[in-house]
Amino acid sequence: MIDIAFVRSNSVIHDARALKILRSLTKRYSTLILGWNREGYNNMEIVGLKSEITGKSDQKHDVHTRILGLQAPIGKRSLYSYASMLIYFPVFWTWILLNLLRYRPGIVHACDLDTILPCYIYKIMFHSKLVFDVFDRYAMTFIPINHKILYRVVNEIEEYFCKRSDVLIAVGKNILNTFQKRPLRCSIVTNYAEDHSLDIVERAEDGKLLLEYAGPVKQGRGLENIALAITEMDNVEFFMFGPLVDKKLLDELLNTKNITYKGFLPNEDYYKGLCNADALVALYDPEGDLQRKSYDRSVHNKTFEAMMCGIPIITNVASDLVKSLNYGIVVNYNEIKEIKNAILLLKDNPALRKQLGKNGRQAFLDKYNWGIVEKELFVIYEDLLNK
Repeated sequence: MIDIAFVRSNSVIHDARALKILRSLTKRYSTLILGWNREGYNNMEIVGLKSEITGKSDQKHDVHTRILGLQAPIGKRSLYSYASMLIYFPVFWTWILLNLLRYRPGIVHACDLDTILPCYIYKIMFHSKLVFDVFDRYAMTFIPINHKILYRVVNEIEEYFCKRSDVLIAVGKNILNTFQKRPLRCSIVTNYAEDHSLDIVERAEDGKLLLEYAGPVKQGRGLENIALAITEMDNVEFFMFGPLVDKKLLDELLNTKNITYKGFLPNEDYYKGLCNADALVALYDPEGDLQRKSYDRSVHNKTFEAMMCGIPIITNVASDLVKSLNYGIVVNYNEIKEIKNAILLLKDNPALRKQLGKNGRQAFLDKYNWGIVEKELFVIYEDLLNK
């Protein structure tokens, strides 16, 4: 019998939060993973999903992976693309329900609004337990506020399923507080990083600076601003890795001689890249990037990953945390001069760079690591399974 079914509307293999949760769950429970390769990744990447999850688990339990191979639109946030997904989602939901009926898990862990419907139907049919894990509030993150009716409808649907779940999980207190209707049990599972410190290599103090960006190559992530800031800088390299959403933007960025695009890296290479950088850049357009709303309510992955790697961060989000722990430099998104000065400060002051990284690493060890979150996950699931 399967203890837990974990349901996500992507291929999971490149989803940092999903992988962390799954690596924890598979230490103790038999797990069914239901995902959707709508991004169109090659089969070899998907085949490696199981080993990516169980390869680092302390104890192995049965892990079943089922990934729907139906490619669908992704990455374009427009009402047209959302409407087109109405054709694909019923297929995905039917496929989820059929797999749940086949494997009969005791608990279903549904990630976000776009997976909750078939999971809720299964809960009603078999009186199973339902965990609603909110990575993003869909109305607040993806629906422009000027589309008031659609915004309100999506928000109400999300509230409806939230109230009827057995446990609500949110990535932060501010996200949790946006829900007006909640189940009796709510929990915060923050996006703290796993410890990949074994991959950290002490970089030589050679007067060079290696900046890295990890995320989708698209508008609204400050990549053009970084390019402008480093155009005339010597001994500064800027590496980008992540999914390519905007090829035109990438072509423009690559006109700057010290910018390199590394592609979409497997997790192991991803963390090696981060740990070997001198600083991480995480900028989000406060006007143009709808997802910035989500980052204002929670703390993004990159903030904790910089801590884990022991490197400073240059960012315009989580400013209170960055300042209080003194492990990075806060800049304004569109202030090229500020960004340039921050880069130069880190480049010309290796001792400062090292101290900021040390501050972040210590905070990670003391308070902001995944091991703390994992304990909360185990408490949730032990209680549900015992019931």
